[in-house]
Amino acid sequence: FKLMQYEQYIMIAVLAICWTGVLNAPLNFLDNAVMSFLDFTTSFVPLVPLGA
Repeated sequence: FKLMQYEQYIMIAVLAICWTGVLNAPLNFLDNAVMSFLDFTTSFVPLVPLGA
């Protein structure tokens, strides 16, 4: 529970990182990777059944 001693400093650092946009590039990369994976895994599902 030593980490709780620094909780305020950690929260200030997290807020500063969010406000400055430091994580925009890594989060954008991860977002694109996840969306590409989901698109690839569901691309074979037909929108209209073949028998219709």
